[in-house]
Amino acid sequence: MKPAKRNPFLLWKSHLFLVAIFFVIILAEINPKLGEKGGILRPEITVEYGAVSTIFLISGMSMKLEDVFNAAKHYDLHIFVQMFSLFFVPIFVKFLTVCLYQFNVDEWILKGLIVVSCMPPSYSSVIMARAVGGNEPAAVFSSILGSVLGIFTTPFTLLFFLHATALVPPFSTIIDLILTVTLPLAVGIIFHKVTSLRIPNKCMERIGEFALLLLIYTTFCDMFIAHENVALQPMSVVLTIFLVVLIQIILLYLSFLSATNLITCFTPADIATILFTSTHKSLTLVMEDIIEMIDDEFDEFFDRLERSHRRHVFRDWPEYFEILDDHDFRSRFRLTKPAMSKVLFLIEQKIKTTGFNAAVSPMNLLLLTLR
Repeated sequence: MKPAKRNPFLLWKSHLFLVAIFFVIILAEINPKLGEKGGILRPEITVEYGAVSTIFLISGMSMKLEDVFNAAKHYDLHIFVQMFSLFFVPIFVKFLTVCLYQFNVDEWILKGLIVVSCMPPSYSSVIMARAVGGNEPAAVFSSILGSVLGIFTTPFTLLFFLHATALVPPFSTIIDLILTVTLPLAVGIIFHKVTSLRIPNKCMERIGEFALLLLIYTTFCDMFIAHENVALQPMSVVLTIFLVVLIQIILLYLSFLSATNLITCFTPADIATILFTSTHKSLTLVMEDIIEMIDDEFDEFFDRLERSHRRHVFRDWPEYFEILDDHDFRSRFRLTKPAMSKVLFLIEQKIKTTGFNAAVSPMNLLLLTLR
């Protein structure tokens, strides 16, 4: 029998979300001012309190309160996800960057990989887990738990692996998490409990994907605006994309291998959830504050580096003893020229000078001291 031909339209449709991600990144490159902070879209409001809240609102609308309690009791899954995401991933990426450094890979590409590896789990994992039929309540709980733990673990791992860190106020950060994540989730659960209205899963998936695309678009807009004066080499861009894809594939494989062989109590839905929540990293919400602070530290480092390599300029010291008349000389140095010559004669043997590097003459050293 001949193998059935795959419909190109169905293949395109199944990867439409990936195409959309690529499309919004191109849009962000073309017109980043549209989605920058303070821009027309106002992402500090529409994204932080709109898109992210929408992701967890529709998640709450598709689950019962009992599902959340059962997900919270799934200790082994949450311990595995947090240990893998917050500790194993930074260690693995640090080891990989040490190896890549031997091949003369750009140091700042490697540092960028380390920074991303230290971030907590991404909220996008909730949408991914739902799309593949994973344990959505467990994905929601792991994402929230990872965001809370990341407030404390991310600065520590950055300091340990990168020797640069930034502290985020825990109280205000937790308040933001409650307003943008926990509260919309609770509203969705209550809506599911008190009403009989049920939104089709396909519709909720599309809404969640749109919210995620808006999140990606505004994040890249801020990145392009912040680095619009940075000239990136095409090879550096290609290498970065290759390394990110390679690391993601390796982490997915290691996560799958560990979840299926080391711990046998996970269901296929749990494993699907683990694959996305333990390997995807967040660069949004409160973690943006850490990124901005570290970026400021890097900028300060480059400024110091530039200053330390600035070319030394040696200026000729005016020969005041020769160019000034007696009146101006006495007004400036409080001694007459004959008196200054006598003082120099008495101490000249004790003044150490050389003829190298535009050294100052003994007379000028004396005048500089008296001035």
